[in-house]
Amino acid sequence: MRDWLLILLLALGFGRSAQAADWTTPAEQSGFRTTPNYADTLAYLKRLEKAAPRRLHLQTYGISPQGRPMAAVIASRGWNRVWPMERNP
Repeated sequence: MRDWLLILLLALGFGRSAQAADWTTPAEQSGFRTTPNYADTLAYLKRLEKAAPRRLHLQTYGISPQGRPMAAVIASRGWNRVWPMERNP
């Protein structure tokens, strides 16, 4: 029950601050008739990361056969963790 309350409070808080921003995905914008290309998808994910820097992190974990970086989206409650895919120097 406490988790649901937290989710509700977060949703209400994000709703107020994000009202000016349109967070509709490219697929949703097309009514799911099309899907975005690699560049559009990465741009959308970077926009999300910029809007929630202490919640979302994009991490490159490899290179695709086409030579493009492959990105994982890591969502966390806080930035005080070491991301699992980062290497320690």
